[in-house]
Amino acid sequence: MASQSTDKLREAAFSCVAECRQNLKEGRSDLSGLERSVRDYCVAIAALPKEEGVAQEAHLKALMQEVERLSQELARMQEAIRQELAGLGRIQQANVAYHKSYTVAPVPIPKDEED
Repeated sequence: MASQSTDKLREAAFSCVAECRQNLKEGRSDLSGLERSVRDYCVAIAALPKEEGVAQEAHLKALMQEVERLSQELARMQEAIRQELAGLGRIQQANVAYHKSYTVAPVPIPKDEED
């Protein structure tokens, strides 16, 4: 039986994928935490005794499928943006792209570097 730690990491990875998918549905391309969450789960599996690691195979395959679905949704989102931008002028394109692509506020420039 897998350790509770591995079970929690698995749940966290699936949760993170679900959160990323929800972000995409809301028009935000925020995938923060996804790579780390999946990596942590994979590292935990690798540290398990062989029998326990093999027992995680079905969970890992299911996680891979969820990440693939997320990837497809992201590709659809990017294609929709590309099509929307195709009919706009360059300035309008930049405004729309920045508005739709970035979910984090720009990093403020320190006062001494504004000159």
